[in-house]
This record gives sequence, structure tokens and C-alpha cells, in this order.
Amino acid sequence: MFLSDEKFTMVDFAKKIASDISYFDELEDKRYGTFTPEQIARILERPKDNAKKLQLLHDRLLTNCGILKEILIYKSSMLTYDHFLVADVLKVNKKAKLDKEYPKACKRLKAYRLKYNAPWMMHSLLSAGELFIYIYDDIENGNFDILKIPTELCKITNIKNGIGKYSINIPKLLSYDEDKLNSLPQEFRKIRKKAEDSDITKDKNYHKHWYQITSNQAWGFTINYMETKGLPYYTSMIKDLVKLNKLAKIEDDGAVLSNYKLVVQKLPLNDEGEILCDYDEATGYHEAVKNAVGAGDNVGVGVVTTPYTVSSESLGDNKSKELSYTSNVKERAYDDAGISSEIFNGSRSNNLSVQYGQISDSILPLKLLQMFEVFWNNYMENDKILKNYILYFIDNNRFNKADNIKLAVSSIALWDSRLKYLATLGLEPYEALCILNQEKLMGIDEFMPPMLSSHTATSEDLDQGRPSASESETSDTNQSESQN
Repeated sequence: MFLSDEKFTMVDFAKKIASDISYFDELEDKRYGTFTPEQIARILERPKDNAKKLQLLHDRLLTNCGILKEILIYKSSMLTYDHFLVADVLKVNKKAKLDKEYPKACKRLKAYRLKYNAPWMMHSLLSAGELFIYIYDDIENGNFDILKIPTELCKITNIKNGIGKYSINIPKLLSYDEDKLNSLPQEFRKIRKKAEDSDITKDKNYHKHWYQITSNQAWGFTINYMETKGLPYYTSMIKDLVKLNKLAKIEDDGAVLSNYKLVVQKLPLNDEGEILCDYDEATGYHEAVKNAVGAGDNVGVGVVTTPYTVSSESLGDNKSKELSYTSNVKERAYDDAGISSEIFNGSRSNNLSVQYGQISDSILPLKLLQMFEVFWNNYMENDKILKNYILYFIDNNRFNKADNIKLAVSSIALWDSRLKYLATLGLEPYEALCILNQEKLMGIDEFMPPMLSSHTATSEDLDQGRPSASESETSDTNQSESQN
């Protein structure tokens, strides 16, 4: 039987055995950057006061959460951003002026690259809940670029024709290093220099650490009207997305445990249950078994040497319930986003229900598209080429475009706009104008006249068809006389 000091030595031996199984040290809770799940819960209790932290957390989730990333891409890319340009009847009411100005206006609008800029603007607005831009517009050389301004620097402090105008935070601007400062517009750098060299607090655009940007190049957007600062639109999803990532980690850990091999070596005992070997002997046998099974190199194998019987007990429920819980959390995340999960990975819904889901999903993008339309028309008022024209977007998305084209074709017969029809086809104003002009110059209508249809046919075009009432009566009379 072991003496007390020998028993203590065997306790040390047991601790050594436990330290050999280091593989399980990797099975620990996953943190999201600098945020723990508990911190996330506290942040969500007061979202308005934690807007910056929520935006940071949202950005980090985008890097490891496919659901959030796909939803943002889906929402921001589902519209086709088709558009057409119309002359303001009060400013352009003569054909000669229209013929001279309209091609230039279409060419100028092409420089805006609406179909390229609108989707990323929509994506940024949904992601952060706010968007601040500054436009570089070199009209003489045809250059037009939009710079996205960091949200931490800005807040909306004014409204112009329904669209936000923002101010920049002077203390934050002063804290920027040279690299960050050089990435900002020259106007901002001049404000920084002014703040460093003089008392900027006396400037009329300064108010409590914020400086109003009044130029036509600076515009701000929030999802909700008249908000000073915005929140990520899918803030309500964050809690469930964190749970999903945690559940994924648990599943990974379960896979590790399921494939882990633990070799149990029992120490010899006498009839009274006393250990029959000393510390050195037990250590030797333990190391021998480790070397035999490669436990030192193979992280999927561990060795335990103990006098006790080892058994396995599970505190969890069966696998099917675990999968059901994960599925429910995922479904709740989609519900929080207002999107049917069937659109991405559906196996139950039919095509009609998915189509209706896509129609409802387009409501938010269409609402934001209206805001963009107001913004572009505001900006065009100060564009010397486009100031006499109005921009309109078509309510096309990638799922209803074919149906809208059919409707546009039938509406033309009832004198609907042909410019609208060309836009519905997906042609930009300048593109449509170039195509029509080239086909006219090539005389394509002479070689490829439109096929006759119910929309284009006239009485002179058709020699056959159903007879008129008078023709039918004459034919019946002649047939009756011949029979008599």
C-alpha cells in the first residue's frame, strides 16, 4: 500500500497525464474580434448609443458569416437600376433645342455610371445604415468619381430637398494621421489646416465640434428619414448570427470529439484495490504506450493511465435535436431580415411562392432607389449640361424584368413612352440614342422591316382575314340565289 507521500506523488502523476492531452485546449469559445457574446447582448440593449460598435461588429460578421453577406448582395443587386432621361417641359420646349441638347445630356449622364455606382451605394447604406459621399466631378475632362467618407467622421446635420447634408467632426479630423488625411477630399484637408492655424469656432459653419460641408459635392444618406446617425439595417440579425457561428463552432468541436481516440491503460491493483506499482514504473508504462500509438505526434490520439474505470457520459441530447435547434436559429435570422430562407436554400416552396417572396424583398431597395432618384436630380440641378433634364428610374428587378418588358410592349400600342420602353429593356439613354441613330443611318428598316403583328398591322397590310359584316351579308345573298 502507498504511503501518504507516495499517494501525493501519484496525484502529481495524474496531473502529468492530464497535461499530456493538450488537444482539448483548442476547444474554446469563439470571440468576435474584441467582442464577447455578453458584450454583444449589452450593446444591443442600447443600439443608438452604440452605433459605432454595432457598425464595427457588423463589418466583422461580414467576414465570417455567409448569410449576412449573401443577404446584402441579394438586396443591393436585385434591382437593375434601369433609367431614362426626360427634358423639363418648362425649360426645353422647342425641337431645335432638344435636338441640340439631348445627345449631350445623355452623354453627360453616362459619365455618372449609375448602374455601377448605385449598387455599391445601396450595399454600403444597408450595411452601415448610413452613407456619406463626396463627388469628384471634372466636367471638362468627363471624369466623375464618388468617394465614400468614413462614417466615424460624419453625421447628418442638414437637409436639402429631402436629402441629407453632413458635417465632419473636427476633433476626429485632427486625430487623423497623414495617410488617412490624404485619403480625404482636399476640401476636408483645408478645413483641417484652418482648424490648426486659426480659431475655427468663429466660422459660421462650425457648431459644437462639427463643421458643416455646404458644397454640392457632399451628400449623406440614412435609411430612416431625418436620422442624424444610422444603424446597420440588419442589426436585429446580429444576435442570431452570433448564435449560428457559436453553434457551428460547437458542431466542429463535436466532430473533433467524435473522431478522437483515447487509449485507456489501467494500473494493476491487488485484491484490496491498492496500486501495485510506483510512480516511476507507472510513468514508464505510460510513456511506452504513448510512443506506441504515436500520441505525441498524432493529435487525434490520447493516452490515459489510471487505476480507475473510465466511462463516457453525454450531457447533451441527440443529434437530430441539435440540428433542429440550429435550423430554427437560422430560420429566425432570415425572419429578422424579412427574407424567405427558401430563396437561398429552399427545398419546400414552389416557384410561385419564391416569386412572391422576391417581390416583397424588393420593397426596401425600391424605397432607397426613390431616395437615390431625388438625390441625383438634386445634383443635376447644378450640372450645366443636365440642369434642364429629369432622371427617372424603372421599377425593374432581376426577377420581374421579363414580365415588365412584355407589359411595356403591350403598353406602347396605347401610346406609352418609348423612352421608358427602351429603359425597361436595360438600355441606358446614351446607349439607346446611339443604337437608334446608327440603325437609322444604316437604313436597317429597309432591309429588316418590322414583322406584322396586331400592334403594327393596318387594313392596307392585310388582304385576308375575317370578312366585314357587309361582305358577309353579300356572300350569304349570292349563295342563296345560286341555290334557287
